[in-house]
Amino acid sequence: MLEDLCFNTQQAAEKALKAVCLFKGLEFPRTHYIVRLLDILEMSGVVISTAIKSADILSQYAVQTRYPGTLEEITPNEYEEALALAAKVVFWADNLVSGR
Repeated sequence: MLEDLCFNTQQAAEKALKAVCLFKGLEFPRTHYIVRLLDILEMSGVVISTAIKSADILSQYAVQTRYPGTLEEITPNEYEEALALAAKVVFWADNLVSGR
């Protein structure tokens, strides 16, 4: 169950970063790797804080959580950390796109 929720945190962060890329008119590859999306944004001049960059850890949940036996069981603490990271990325992206 927590594995599914962690997958959703990764997806939320990934989609938020892709929304910023679209907003900025940037092309991006089909990828689940958050660091790749962050690199694209940073190379285009978008300032990205350390807190947002730390969301790269969510990339591990993109595939590993979808296939049983490839990842250790997710703890409630790990899920809460993943949720907090994803929320930071989503709020950051929303503020950037909406001009707040």
